[in-house]
Amino acid sequence: MGIIQVSDYKFLWSTNRFLVNGGVKDVLPVKRYEKLTQYLHVNEQEANSIDKLARIRPMIDSVLERCRVANKPRQNQSIDEAMIPYKGRFSAKQYVPSKPVKW
Repeated sequence: MGIIQVSDYKFLWSTNRFLVNGGVKDVLPVKRYEKLTQYLHVNEQEANSIDKLARIRPMIDSVLERCRVANKPRQNQSIDEAMIPYKGRFSAKQYVPSKPVKW
């Protein structure tokens, strides 16, 4: 949605063939988008913060806390860890030298 600039977000779900954007319209209904934006708020980044995820930190903390509460590990639990290559521009990458995909 950030790639295509429109004056109103509803144009992304328009039936007009000149305004339609299949990438957004096919993936997310407009009502679902409106509900997500109603409940999801991104904080303003603090000027002196070194945390690159500071804007979404409250949401990350909330999700982690809910996962801790919901997770009831059993005696025999197996964790399968895998890394996939990431070619994005976000700089919060982790270097693990012993893995085939190091970043």
